[in-house]
Amino acid sequence: MTGNPAGISCNAAAATFATATVGTGKTVTATGLTLTGAGSTNYSLISTSATTTASITRAPVTATVTAASKVFDGTTAATITGCTLSGSPSGVTCSAASASFADPAIGTGKTVTATGLTLAGANAGNYTLTSTTATTTASIAAAATAVSFVQVAAGTRAAASNALALPASTAAGDLIVVGVDWIGSATFATITDNQGNLFTQVGSQLATAGGVKARLYYAKAIKGGA
Repeated sequence: MTGNPAGISCNAAAATFATATVGTGKTVTATGLTLTGAGSTNYSLISTSATTTASITRAPVTATVTAASKVFDGTTAATITGCTLSGSPSGVTCSAASASFADPAIGTGKTVTATGLTLAGANAGNYTLTSTTATTTASIAAAATAVSFVQVAAGTRAAASNALALPASTAAGDLIVVGVDWIGSATFATITDNQGNLFTQVGSQLATAGGVKARLYYAKAIKGGA
């Protein structure tokens, strides 16, 4: 109010920005202006609306991702299958530039990290990500060409050279996974098949049925068919 008369104040019934988008120095219009106070009846507003400026900053949103499980391939590569945003803002989507498992080993509930998260869509400029990375979980399963699980006899400790035969359908360069149920307390980091292929441990899964202590998985690109 011009003059700032004593004992009188003014109030607005409502106020709006000219647009809802992010920006600085944006016009704000106040409407329904009224006077209050002991001497308010002695004055009259020349307008019941007034304008000023203010800013709208980007709203923070958090991304949540999902990832696909896969068959063991010896790499940590992962695929993001979905990305959602907190508050479900309209006109905005999110995506990841890349994703990877924490390690290439076979297992369930394995951590997958998505990186390079970005926003897209007509309203993307009005939001900002709280982080450009996100984590989720997925599984790495034994390869489809896996040999049937080999049950080691109760009470035995299989030697590291324990012979394991490959299926006749395998070909040179095939990636094959062998699952071994160890009943004894000894386990090995490597085992060898009947062709001299050295299999290296790539994962494990606890198991208790039938006295089994642990199931270890071994993998190698083989030399040739059995």
